[in-house]
Amino acid sequence: MGYTLPLAKGCADVMKVTLIFVMLFMCRHFITSWRSTWIGKYLIEFDDAVLIHKITAEVFFVAMWGHVIAHVINVENMINPDNYEEWRTAYPDEGTEQWDRWHVYTTPIAITGILLTVGFT
Repeated sequence: MGYTLPLAKGCADVMKVTLIFVMLFMCRHFITSWRSTWIGKYLIEFDDAVLIHKITAEVFFVAMWGHVIAHVINVENMINPDNYEEWRTAYPDEGTEQWDRWHVYTTPIAITGILLTVGFT
């Protein structure tokens, strides 16, 4: 239903990768064992692990809000009565009645997303 779904998926992938790095760069055993390898000597400065941790957390925050905004735009497009035919094509098994805003935002997936957004903010 537009560009917002691929944008939301891209932001979700960025969040997955950055969440791994947020935890990984604070793991002392990881830093100690990788510091002596070529990665630690030439690629990543592990002495700045706290700085890398903070930067990846900021990237996660931006990607999270990009993900949320893309989904909100997608929902608003989905519940627009002018897009009924596109909605029927995208959701053929949902009956003939188009969803409203309340139905979309009270699904278990939406409630989980809202709680995670509040928790990570």
